[in-house]
Amino acid sequence: MNVADLVNGNPALDQGLSDLGRAEAVKLGGQLAAVAIDLLVVSEFPRAQETAALALTGREVPRIVDAGLNDVQIGDL
Repeated sequence: MNVADLVNGNPALDQGLSDLGRAEAVKLGGQLAAVAIDLLVVSEFPRAQETAALALTGREVPRIVDAGLNDVQIGDL
């Protein structure tokens, strides 16, 4: 939604990553390859979970989805 200049605080309306976002998540995976990660904690937003999945492809890392990490609830604009 950021690509469309839209603000969204609702995980149910999240549209996931763009093609560029997916490419950047894979690139992040390369940057994190040598980093030991014991636990991954992500928000309920699909884009956050998709980023984590792509960045950690092939790695067995326990994952927790925590609503407390969601974007700020901004209400209607």
